[in-house]
This record gives sequence, structure tokens and C-alpha cells, in this order.
Amino acid sequence: MTRVLPVFLGTVLLSSPALAVIQVLTPNDVTITEQGPCVVIRVAFPFPVTYLKHFPPTSGKEVRIQFEAFPVTPEDREALFTRRSFTPPRSALASLAELSYEGNVQGRPFLTLFFTRPRMFRVEQGKDFRSLVIVVRGDQATGECPPVGPTAAAEQAPGPSPPPTAVRPGKPAPPPISRERLVQLMDEAAKAMTRRDYRLAAELYTRVLEYPPHEFTQEARELLGLARERNGQLAEAQIEYETYLKLYPQGEEADRVRQRLAALLTARATPPEQLREAKALPPHTEIHGIFSQFYYRFDNFPDVTQRPIRRSLLATDLDFTLRRRSAAADLSLVFSGGYDRKFDEGIDDFRLNRSYFDALDREHGLSARVGRQIRSTDGVLGRFDGTVLSYQIIPPVKVNALFGFPEDQFLERHQTHTHFYGLSLDLGTFADRWNFNVYAIRQEAWGILDREAVGAEARYVDGVRSLFGLVDYDVSYNELNTLLAAAGWIFPSRTTVNMTFDQRKSPALTTTNALIGQGELSLPALLRTRSEGNVRTLAEDRTAVSRSLTLAGTHPLSEKFQLGADLTVSETTSTKASAGVDAIPATGYQYFVNTQLIGSSLMTVGDITIFGLRYSYTGIVETIGVNLNILYPITRGWRINPKLELDYRRRPREHKDEVVLHPSLATDYLLTPHTRLELDGGVEWTPISPTLVSNNTESMNFYVTVGYRVDF
Repeated sequence: MTRVLPVFLGTVLLSSPALAVIQVLTPNDVTITEQGPCVVIRVAFPFPVTYLKHFPPTSGKEVRIQFEAFPVTPEDREALFTRRSFTPPRSALASLAELSYEGNVQGRPFLTLFFTRPRMFRVEQGKDFRSLVIVVRGDQATGECPPVGPTAAAEQAPGPSPPPTAVRPGKPAPPPISRERLVQLMDEAAKAMTRRDYRLAAELYTRVLEYPPHEFTQEARELLGLARERNGQLAEAQIEYETYLKLYPQGEEADRVRQRLAALLTARATPPEQLREAKALPPHTEIHGIFSQFYYRFDNFPDVTQRPIRRSLLATDLDFTLRRRSAAADLSLVFSGGYDRKFDEGIDDFRLNRSYFDALDREHGLSARVGRQIRSTDGVLGRFDGTVLSYQIIPPVKVNALFGFPEDQFLERHQTHTHFYGLSLDLGTFADRWNFNVYAIRQEAWGILDREAVGAEARYVDGVRSLFGLVDYDVSYNELNTLLAAAGWIFPSRTTVNMTFDQRKSPALTTTNALIGQGELSLPALLRTRSEGNVRTLAEDRTAVSRSLTLAGTHPLSEKFQLGADLTVSETTSTKASAGVDAIPATGYQYFVNTQLIGSSLMTVGDITIFGLRYSYTGIVETIGVNLNILYPITRGWRINPKLELDYRRRPREHKDEVVLHPSLATDYLLTPHTRLELDGGVEWTPISPTLVSNNTESMNFYVTVGYRVDF
């Protein structure tokens, strides 16, 4: 405990007030679990998400997943439109090379996983509805991978299913490799074995065996079995040893492998009690993360005859996780932050997104998280500095206690004048499918009641159907703060249908909302001239209600083509004029329609092409658009992503029409196994057209992002 205390204090000190911007994903949000010959990849988000579709449908060198996000705070909404990629934790079975999040695309965000070689997979809704789950089939797997936790595979839905050979991809030959590169891979694998990084060693030996037989094939086959055995993957090690003996039955090496196989079979025949004790992993420490630097440049020419509006920024970011694991406990230190140099404004900003200490006592069912963290459950509205304590009373019941200082949603900083405390219960899993959460939370600002709410969540996932419901009710205002409902269905033909309804106060109803539009920066200052009842009325006047309903569906036309469409209807109510603050008018109903034709491996193995049509009407602007998005791998380490968008916009109130052309190009290049260069740039051009209504002016926007990232 004496060693943990300095780390704990350091984490709390790091969580001092600072301007911060949420990153949608960090390496700590990705967990990889090997379940026999299959791998479960779980990607967690800081807000609720629902799975919509993925492609290719069953196999490939990448899988691109589209999902619906329900941001909790204004910062979440801004973060949705970012773009980020990184190398996740290593796994030899998963062969996962990179993970990419794209929010800067038409429609809804994408999550893309890139593999080092073709894999078979399926995608599921995370049972917490704040994660997506990708199940990857290992080379030695026979049949389909089993369900993940309480979920069942979509392929197990009633109805005919193709035999396994119908979906097994033909494995293309990898590009030629030089002897020098093979020597380098063998050396890296040997070093990994020496430092007991057996997962990495197995991944490297697997890569060596991807190529046609060469001088290192036999040695790599033997050492792959040894790496899997020492990593605790006894079933996989047995398969590797047996494969080796079939290929190379004679010689000294074969005798050595037979001895290992015999010892392995003896160990696997040990009674369960002894086996569990023998397989207990010794304590070990892991560290992984990302260091990156990116330069952002944006030039806006509202009129080509005017001076441009320029934004110029250098962002330096560091994300890392230090983890100590043992059979009894799991300790983690997580940091995510950055430093921005804003050249156009001549100012610097430090961003501290997350900085917390995590502790789990497996034996007693206790866990704690202390520091700056993000939470969208238990009534917490985003990021805060504080503590979450949890205790597993019995397997289906866990109690959580929370205390913290939330980020000020208007001043964008953490302040000790506002704090919350709450209790919640996690209930489940029941009937292998149902999970529930109930909570009560109270928040005070300057000693004045800011928010007092009760709420509940219900979640159902069986791999074919998914249901999610969330309600948050403020008992002090007697107002419904949030109502969220989502449902999804995957048919045996792999056709998907999804529906979501989202109603919430905008912004979330708190007494602090009364400060919007006022000169005072605190509730006590406002209370000098107004009663508390009047201040609470002002808070309600500043708060609107937003509603949206979305229907979405996808249908696979073939193994290479998929068709998708979605319709969203939304509205935001007006706010009231009071205390010198003007009313904000209601938006009226707004309509958004998107259709997509998606193709995979059309030009080369691993490419993805998306052709889309869209229509939107917001009451102010009516838009008809077409877009093309191509992800094309040139080599194993070099990808390009050209995009083209063409919109026709009508502005009836301004008697103005526009044609907007937006070409862009993103590319990334793997310079070393741990270093990647990235470039993203484009232009948005609104030309003058004599065929359109008068008062049309030419405008142009340029943007570029260039930088690098180092994974460790």
C-alpha cells in the first residue's frame, strides 16, 4: 500500500483545473481478451452508443463499423466530429494492427479495425450500450466463436445458415518479403521471448509463417508453439506442436517438440483444482500508449476579395496506461492530456482529459477509481474530478458510491464550488440477457441545490435483438431531463433494422443554467438581486428540449456490396425571454435522409468504397448532396483515403442558392513498426455561378492536418 500512495497522490494533483477536450477514444478504451481460439475486442466510448452496421459482413483485412452516438455534454458533441487512430494492445490471435475513429464524415461516425491479414469476425452491440464488441476467429478455431458473456451470435438466429466454408475467405498471398526482413522479424521475436513478452513473440512468429516456405519456417513453427505455451494458451500450443510433427516428423527438433507436447498433454490432464493453481499468472506490469504531434491549419475566405480568417495550431498529446496485474488485484494509472500552441492567438493551452488511478480487489469484489475521469452512467454528466467506489455484494448486485467536482459546462473548467454525490446499483445479468442500473444523485453549486435526480437504465442484448432505455428525472424541478430508447434487430439474412428516440433538456437542466446571458459568474452574485425561486425560473427559461427520432436499416446485396439508409426527424423547442435575455426560437421539424452503397475489396483486397446520397431540410437550408469515400491500401503500411462531396444548397429566406464542392485526401504511412505519419487536407469551394440566383458570392476554405504518432 505504501507504494500505491505516491501514485494516488500524483494522480489527484494532476487533476487540477485545466481546459480540457474529450478524446473519443484512447488506447485504454480498447480491451482484448483471448477466449480459446477466438478473440474478443471491446471498444468503449464515453457516452451511449448503438450499433448500426458493419462491412465487410463476415471477413476481410479490415472491418468498418457505423454506429449511433448519444453525446452527454456539448464537449462530447464536438468530439464526435474528430478523427483519431492508434495501435491497440497487442494480440497474436487478433492480428489487430490499428484502430481508427472517424467522425468527420457524412452521416454517422465510423470505427475501423485494420488487421495484419484476413480474419473472420462478427460485430455485436456491447451489453453496456457504451461499447462495441468485435469477435475475431483464430486460425485454429473450428466452427463459430461462442457468444460473448450474455450475448449470442447473430448467426445463431433462427433460419438457415451457410456452412463454414461458405464464408471462409480465400487467403491471398502476402506481398514478397526480403531475407533481411525475415531475419529482422526473427530477431524481434527472439528479443520478445527473452523479455517474456510471449504475446508479441507469437504475433511475430505468426507473421513469419504467413509467407511461402523459407529457411526460417521450421524454426518459427516450433517457437510459435513454445510462445503460445508460455503465454498460457495450452490448446493453441498443442495444435502448433502437432502441426509441426506432421510437417517435420524426423530429426532432433522433432524429438524436442514431442517431449514438449507430452509434457503439455500431461499438464492438461491435471485435475481442475491443480490446473487452476498452475495457470495462475504471476504478477506482471504492462505499459502502452501514444505520443503524437499534429499541426492544424484552417484558412477561411468568406469572400475571395476579403482577407482570410486563419486558424493555426500545434497539438502535442500523450496517452498512456501503466497497469500492474496479478491473480488477486489489478492496479492501473491512466493519463490522457495535451498541450496546444495556438499561433493565430498567441496563447498556449494545457488539456487534461483523463488522469486517474484504478484499483480492483478481485478477492473481495472491491474497486475504486480516483482522479479526473469521464462517466455517462449513474446520472453523472460527463467529466469530473472525484472518486467512484464499487462493491460486488453478490454476483448480480453491485453497489456504487460517487463523489466529485464536475466540469463547468459553460466556463469549461473544473471548480470546487460545484460538487455531487450519489449512489447506484448495477443489477444483472438476468436470464443471460438483461442488465439494469438505478441511481440517485444530488449536485450543489455554491451550497445551492443545482440538480437532484433519480434515474434508471434497462439493457437487453442477445446478439440478434438489442433494447436500451434510459430515463433521468429531476425531482427538484419535477421535470424529465432525459429519455432515451433504442432497439435493434439482426435478421438471419444479416439485414439490420434500428430505431432510436432521444429526448433531453438542452443543456441539461441545472440551476446553474440561470447564469446564461447574465453578467454574474456565480449563483450567490445572482441571488443578491433575485430570490432563489426566481433564479430557478431563469434556469428553466434558458433550457430548451430537443427531440430526435431515427430509423435505420442495412441489407447485404452480396459478400461485397451492402445497401444502407437512415431517416432522422428532429426538433428543438424555443426558450423563454426573461431577465434581459432574448428568446431562442424553435427550430421546427428538421429532416435528414442518408443512403449509402458500400463495396469492399472491389479494386484490391482490403479496399472500401462508399457512395452516398443525402437530403436535409433544417428550415433555413435545404441540401441535396452526393459523396464518394474510398479507403485504398497501396501497400501493407500505406493507405490513402480520397473523398469527394458535392452539395446543392437552397436558402429560401436569403433568396440564395449555392453549389459546394468539397474534395479531400487523407493518407497515412507506417514509417517504422511503431511510428506512423498522417496527412489530411482538403478544400471547400462555393463558386460563383451565373445560372443561380443573384447575390451569390464565391467563398473558399482550406484545411490541412499533418503530423506523426508513436505507439509504445
